[in-house]
Amino acid sequence: MEKTLRIAVTGPESSGKSSLAMELSKKLNLPLVLEYARIYLEERGPNYKVANVFEMANGQWESWLPFENKSFVADTEFLVYSIWLQERFYTQSEIIEDYIQQQQFDLYLLCKPDIPWEEDPIRENPLDRTYLFKKYETQLTNRKLNFITVNGNLEQRVHQTLSYLEKHFKISFPM
Repeated sequence: MEKTLRIAVTGPESSGKSSLAMELSKKLNLPLVLEYARIYLEERGPNYKVANVFEMANGQWESWLPFENKSFVADTEFLVYSIWLQERFYTQSEIIEDYIQQQQFDLYLLCKPDIPWEEDPIRENPLDRTYLFKKYETQLTNRKLNFITVNGNLEQRVHQTLSYLEKHFKISFPM
């Protein structure tokens, strides 16, 4: 049986998650599962309610179903939805908590917001990225999830990830 490798890229808005996920998908030759919330909001516009966040979460879960017991790189994960609900709507959700408990990743990559903010019609939080980063870090730590923080430009982030995978997962590939 082939060992699976499931990597989730997480962190605050405009911290390089999508770029890193796409590049790792190419370098590792793994399928990329896109961030469903971005697709949803680009189609419907930036105005949404709590119910829409649950629709997006369900869409994200459904996008992972074809990869059950398979390797992939995820351009988001459910801590994003949990923190999003807490910060935007001051609420928590058992449904989202259930998704967090069910998601199974070998490695979470926490993207540090040390790159410039990129304006985007669906982004909301240009001034609180450091605050949100700390929330992600606390959640990952408290839940005892296997994560590393990646920082710097895209090339540096990819190198940090691949070095970690070589050392801790004994996966080798040309750098």
